[in-house]
Amino acid sequence: MRCKLFSILFTLLSYSFLQAQTEVSGGIFDPVVWSQAGSPYLVTGDVVVFPGASLTIEPGVEVQFTENTGIELRSGSIFANGTAAEPLLFTLAPTAPQESTWQGIFSTTPLWTTIAMEFSHFTMEFAEKGIKYNGGGYRFVNDATFQFNTVAIEHGDEGYDWPTMTNCNFSDNTVGVRGRAAFFNCNFSNNERATEDLYTFSDGSEGARVVDCIFTNNDFCFINNNIVINRAIIRNSTFQDNGQVATALLIDADSSSFIGSTEYGIYAYRTNIRNCFFSDNAIGIRTTETSPESNIVDNVFTNNTIGIQLDGPGAIVRNNTICDNDSIGVYVATPNNVNISQNCWCTTELTDVHDAIFDANDDVASGIAVFLPLDMECLGPLFYAGDINSDGIANAWDLLNIGVHYGQEGPAHEEPNTSWTGLEVPDWDVTTINGLNLKHADADGNGFIDEGDAEVLSINYDRSHNHAANLPPVYNNDGPYELRLELPEIIATNQSLSLPLSIGNIGNPLPDFYGIAFAIAADTKFFETGSFSLDFTDSWLGSEEELLYIFQEAPDKNLIEVAIVRKDGQAVSGEGLIAQLNFVMSEDLIISIQSAGFGNEVLPYLDLVDVAAITHEGIHINTTYTPQEITNSEEQTLNPTTISPFPNPSSNRIFLRGEVAAIKSYRLLNAQGQVVQDGTLPANGIMVAGLTTGLYTLECLTEKGLSVHKIMIQ
Repeated sequence: MRCKLFSILFTLLSYSFLQAQTEVSGGIFDPVVWSQAGSPYLVTGDVVVFPGASLTIEPGVEVQFTENTGIELRSGSIFANGTAAEPLLFTLAPTAPQESTWQGIFSTTPLWTTIAMEFSHFTMEFAEKGIKYNGGGYRFVNDATFQFNTVAIEHGDEGYDWPTMTNCNFSDNTVGVRGRAAFFNCNFSNNERATEDLYTFSDGSEGARVVDCIFTNNDFCFINNNIVINRAIIRNSTFQDNGQVATALLIDADSSSFIGSTEYGIYAYRTNIRNCFFSDNAIGIRTTETSPESNIVDNVFTNNTIGIQLDGPGAIVRNNTICDNDSIGVYVATPNNVNISQNCWCTTELTDVHDAIFDANDDVASGIAVFLPLDMECLGPLFYAGDINSDGIANAWDLLNIGVHYGQEGPAHEEPNTSWTGLEVPDWDVTTINGLNLKHADADGNGFIDEGDAEVLSINYDRSHNHAANLPPVYNNDGPYELRLELPEIIATNQSLSLPLSIGNIGNPLPDFYGIAFAIAADTKFFETGSFSLDFTDSWLGSEEELLYIFQEAPDKNLIEVAIVRKDGQAVSGEGLIAQLNFVMSEDLIISIQSAGFGNEVLPYLDLVDVAAITHEGIHINTTYTPQEITNSEEQTLNPTTISPFPNPSSNRIFLRGEVAAIKSYRLLNAQGQVVQDGTLPANGIMVAGLTTGLYTLECLTEKGLSVHKIMIQ
């Protein structure tokens, strides 16, 4: 037997003019580190990490694989964590034959054998199966790009846990993810199959969860080949210009948009679809012939060839807005009668409702659709002075449409009315990028979009109504671009602060930037009410004279709402300072980091939420932002350990990374300061499913003190 010291081959090649190269192959039996000094690493034969051993790949390392080679984890562990500044790269060797692949990084771990597989801040490309999980252990993938792989990630059939993916991009893969998985804030674009055989074991398990994700230009988003999808849970996600979104056993979707599918938005045995938007699809939702009871409630169907197709009799279709579909609003494809009453058809003319329904009156092979009584709630969208984007409320985000369409003209109201009253006013011949008639931007009704409309927005600010269009924004595929809010290391009460807000990545500037709206989520302990202001000195977005802007303090909601937008139709390109956010620190600012026990004080926090950055056409730009916590002059150490929670926001479990072993106990407190959970840290994460949505505080007691984090539960 060879000495372990030489059990893995490291052959240092001669230095080229630019960089050295390290050849690797064989077995790893002890902890091994691949450092940036040895990069790039060329895998010339399979690398096998044996039980108890580990491979750590440091930030900035590039790993190249010759054809058909890979890294196997035989109950060993891998820690491949880059950084935003120094990401990792896993790729095919430049000398490999064209169109060839490498085998990926894969585990052959027996069931329930615990290993670690950690990946963050990296790109993986040209692999047969980029990352393959099999069996037990824990595994997380964060801040990654997968491109040009046959299968980017595959979860094996053994084991009863699943990988969690956060802030990942999957593009131009044959299959993005195969098997059980959960996604948070991920983008899928130009894949043949974004996910395949995505599943859970029961309705109550947590796999197949898709939250805050964007799917564009995929042939299939969710499809089953070898198994059925027991349950795919979709929340706050956007599906645009795909072939099929979902062909599945059960789809549970809420607050998501399905736009431009060339075949189906959703085609499922059972559906539970709420608060979703379906537009420009061949078919929005289709149920199967044998479907048991399905729920299609509180959704909007517009401009689809067929909005809803009922192949079976068991669906509950209620409180939906079904308007202006190209061919059929509801198609009764079952011979059974169906009840589709209590839906809104944007009209009270019964002949128009009849025309929007295909049933036995059109073909005796179909059953009869009972559509009375009608729901009268959606007879809009009505014009409300100041609700520029027709989302049901006048707020900072409305200013963006004024800036994008500044100077445009259309028919004036016969009797301009700036009061908060629902009106039917003449349509303009122009719409916004997402299809909203531009009449809504003329808040003062004079036929011109200008600063007078912004004044009406201010007058009616925060008023709401129930007759909105609620059209989803249109996103591009660029980014995400980073938002940065620079805080001083030490903050004291009564201190005047000027916090630079910047956007863009160094080396990757925004090519087309026109405006931004956001809310500053700030603890009321943080700033003096009435002290907030904006300063545009040195802003690359524009000078104060070139911009429209608005801000509104809402201390009852712990928010400051802000919008800044150009008004000349000329976008700018670059990165850096947008504006200085000015505050005066509050007298009530209290920060306590205690060496033992839990105190009653919590750390004030500062976060940017509901960010909407736009181009000059009003197309939304993908952005990211990392929340920050605040210290003061009385305490020099804010973070006693390098502990951080993820995913955040979460609707299921919270995990911790970093010096987790140092945590003695934890507490989870709601917004009222009440303890909702406490005890020793669970090995499988902190369960938050079932808790009321909102902001929580997570306190972790360590030997170094108290580590406190804000958690958003969805």
